[in-house]
Amino acid sequence: MNKKSYSLILSIISCFCLSGCNKKATTTVSDRYSEGFEAGKTEGYTDGYTAGKTDGTNEGYNEGFEAGKNSGGTYDDGFFANEMLYDIHTLEQNEYLHGTSFDVSGSIDGKHEMSKPQHVVINGSYDDRYNEANVNYYLLKLSKNMDMSSSIEYRNNSNKQFVLKNLNIGTRYFYTITAFTDNASFTTPVKSFSTNDQAPRNIDIDGVTNCRDQGGWKIVGSNQKTVQNLIYRTGKLHDDYVANVTEQGCNDIKQLGIKTEIDLRDPTYSGLHELHTAVEGLNYYNCGMEGEGYFNNEVDKQGIKKTFEVLSDVSNYPVLYHCAIGTDRTGFISFLINCLAGISLDDMCRDYVFSSFGNINGIRKANVIQDYANRLNNDYSANGNYTVGATNFLKSIGLTTGQINVVKNMIKNGQDNTTHHEANSWAVSSLDPEHYHEKICTDPDCGVTVHKEVHQFNELIVDQPATISENGHGHHTCTVCGYEKEEVLPKSGVDFKFVGMKSYGNGTTFTIKVGLKLENINGENTNIKLYKGSNPIENVSFTYTKGKDDEDYSTIKIDLSAAVNNNDIVYIPKGTILSDGTNHFVLSKDAFFTYDGSGFYPSFLKDSTPISRKSGNNIEIEYQADFTDFLGGQADDGVQPYYTRGKGSNFTYTLTRNDVVIKTYVNDCVTDNHNGEVKTQVFWVSAELIRIALDTTKLTLSDGDIFCIKKGSAYADNGYHDGVINDVKKYILHTDLSVRFNSSTGLFEPIV
Repeated sequence: MNKKSYSLILSIISCFCLSGCNKKATTTVSDRYSEGFEAGKTEGYTDGYTAGKTDGTNEGYNEGFEAGKNSGGTYDDGFFANEMLYDIHTLEQNEYLHGTSFDVSGSIDGKHEMSKPQHVVINGSYDDRYNEANVNYYLLKLSKNMDMSSSIEYRNNSNKQFVLKNLNIGTRYFYTITAFTDNASFTTPVKSFSTNDQAPRNIDIDGVTNCRDQGGWKIVGSNQKTVQNLIYRTGKLHDDYVANVTEQGCNDIKQLGIKTEIDLRDPTYSGLHELHTAVEGLNYYNCGMEGEGYFNNEVDKQGIKKTFEVLSDVSNYPVLYHCAIGTDRTGFISFLINCLAGISLDDMCRDYVFSSFGNINGIRKANVIQDYANRLNNDYSANGNYTVGATNFLKSIGLTTGQINVVKNMIKNGQDNTTHHEANSWAVSSLDPEHYHEKICTDPDCGVTVHKEVHQFNELIVDQPATISENGHGHHTCTVCGYEKEEVLPKSGVDFKFVGMKSYGNGTTFTIKVGLKLENINGENTNIKLYKGSNPIENVSFTYTKGKDDEDYSTIKIDLSAAVNNNDIVYIPKGTILSDGTNHFVLSKDAFFTYDGSGFYPSFLKDSTPISRKSGNNIEIEYQADFTDFLGGQADDGVQPYYTRGKGSNFTYTLTRNDVVIKTYVNDCVTDNHNGEVKTQVFWVSAELIRIALDTTKLTLSDGDIFCIKKGSAYADNGYHDGVINDVKKYILHTDLSVRFNSSTGLFEPIV
């Protein structure tokens, strides 16, 4: 059948399904007799008889009921003879799922939200036992059991139409509709409908794209399908400080019964600050992956390992996992789960490419999954059996046979049917030590969490009292397993930081902004001093000025009467206190300023401890940078921010190797390559990173090699500040940033 013909048939079926479910079929007495006869067969004939009723006289179905009572046969045949079959997939989704190509085409571009399912719409029929005008509300009860046990209720105050979302695929449902008046209630006979069994079961979580259940796929070599309602994949629920999922979406997640969220985004790589769930009550695990080489990248492998450790704990189910758009990192986890379940390679391709219906900024192609399968064949002894290949890969990254089997059992059978032997004593949870202790299975190569409970903490023990300028700390001890939970005791003073420089290039006088609106700031309420090295500088005057009514900061003018030299570094030390007499504000870190011959400029260093990682052929070193001065402003229309924080016109720095200058760079802060060996990027994501990447295929490294970004390197911004366009501002590094190469790990280590 060609696609055009298939589309036409689907359209006709869709129209029939949406309209036919609201009308009673016209039948003859003979038809009614047959329906009643079949409905009345064997046990449960009373319900079958009632459900078989149609309009018209009672004679036909009475006779059929009596005849059916005394006959053998299948009761189901009559009951389900005229039930509706619903398909949750849209026309476009069906065209793809039944097409000849694994890849999408036509209007599917991955840039629009087309991943949502169709909902099942049920319309109650008119009942002459009551006047519809007298109905206060209607109640639909939905169950997977004919006796209506374990039913879900849907209330509708306005009409008899009920929209049922996120139903299982390949499932028969039973329902009744009750009309409630002031004095009575009227309930329909039990009716039924079924849903098409075509996977995937795509899910509607409001505000979130690319959602579906990993259940519902056919298992090769059996009549089974993977179990629904246990493992869900989606796009992100929140993006740092902003939630994508709506209040309705949170309700959708709760109605699906989801207990655990696995976030596959690596916080450093993604610039993610907030590590938490956006849905109240969910267990949250960050299992960060970079997505730059799942089989090789160490960060990816550790994220995969932790993900499957979470999945190996049956108390975490049902579980939802996601990355940013729910496609690549999420797609690789789904590929491994599908492999363990025994899904065909064709269906794995369909599952991956189906993400193209989501708003993912571009389509995905089946060759990605085919490449993964080839990798399992070539490197992990799959030989076409991807369950074996995925198992071997997961073992290679540190998972046990027991943990892998739990995931396999859950997706195939809906329960872990392994017999475990529980340890006698409690141990601190390896996945969530702050909240749980656990007992694990003691069988060889298992180590599965069999039982876990929340800690039972005693009262706080103070180890270090807090002061105005310093936090204190204490701890609680779990009375069951002995785990100690640290607690910070906040200082009585409030943190403040300098939010930027107000003026530059003014000789030995400069003004700093203080992120406080102090009514009474003066020298009597502060211990502020300016230091050079370990000694305070004499003959420095400080002038304190409260911010204007429309400003959210105060200012301190610093005037050095003593001579300063080019490249001199001065700083205001951590612990400096500003006070209005009642509230105390304490500087949370040293604030450094470098003199370049014309004026003082702040340092861009936030954290001198770098993060080193391996990504393909590159070794990457990342430094935290603090560009808090580059606050930007507003465009003329007052809508589009003109932010330049972490993004500027040039970054001038000197990179050395074993004290030998490799080169002094001046770049555009996007990408700078030196003969393809070294690449520098300054990111303007929220993490504000400086990333140095060394290509190990072009740059030979020896154990102990020391690389250094030299003191005096500068980052300039030609942006929009304080209402001034092209207002050049600059940061100057106040210290060397050095790392040492460790050939045994293949990574750089910080030099303290």
